[in-house]
Amino acid sequence: VALAVGIGTTVITLERDGAPILPVKTPTTAQSSEAAVPTAYVAGVADLKKLNDMTDYDVKAGSFAKADTDGVAMSTHLMSKLGLHMGDKVTLNFAREGVKATATIGARYEFRLFGDVYIAERTARAAGIPIAYTFGYVNLEPGVAEAPVQKKLQASVRELAPSAKVSSLKQFKQQQA
Repeated sequence: VALAVGIGTTVITLERDGAPILPVKTPTTAQSSEAAVPTAYVAGVADLKKLNDMTDYDVKAGSFAKADTDGVAMSTHLMSKLGLHMGDKVTLNFAREGVKATATIGARYEFRLFGDVYIAERTARAAGIPIAYTFGYVNLEPGVAEAPVQKKLQASVRELAPSAKVSSLKQFKQQQA
């Protein structure tokens, strides 16, 4: 194994200046209640520098490595919907834990593998948020056959989570399509 990273999940709402960040009103949403309701987001929590080194999220601005320092990476889709920009400071409201943390948007990405928000593990830990890894990536050394490693990982993972599945990135992307 060349590199491995775990991804936990948490639920957050986003705030700015003490108020919920609501979707930008458009001609379509202006007459609906969609623009008036704060949304809870399932956010990935990971060592974003490692994630940056391992995956291709089609980063359009900044980098996951920068977001690992600044605190948060967001999808182009969500940033557009909420009227956010690179470098904006947001408050992450971890409602379940009753904790808030300030973060700066350090990356904007296209590929929404696990959702619209990734929080740097260090930001979550500093806020006292418990992290239970629910996903993971493993990169193999060049020349290592994938199938035997996948089989061994599946056997190990099965002991911890019988319903969990080990997939290659290609297999996972096909499942998500």
